[in-house]
Amino acid sequence: MTGQSAGASPEAGQYSSSYAASLGEKGTPVKRLFITGGSGFIGGHVARIARGAWEVTAAYGRNLPNIDGVSWKRVDLTDASAVKQAVDESQPDTIIHLGAVSN
Repeated sequence: MTGQSAGASPEAGQYSSSYAASLGEKGTPVKRLFITGGSGFIGGHVARIARGAWEVTAAYGRNLPNIDGVSWKRVDLTDASAVKQAVDESQPDTIIHLGAVSN
């Protein structure tokens, strides 16, 4: 499990500080999800569905969506350093890439 001290188990109650900081209200791990294309049709639906069980950060390119419970980052997906920074800041467990450029 990511963030857990080597050899420690959740049952033993031994967590690293980063893992303990990511525990939810009931002591269960909070999973972090990063979605590219969060302002798109599919990305928006994925963000809405996931926000109940995940800490969701979504990237958008042009128009800031209005979806409660989602953290938004304006990211130019053609700029590798901007993408890296957004991912590094959100520290996701999972990334779903749904971003695209449409004309």
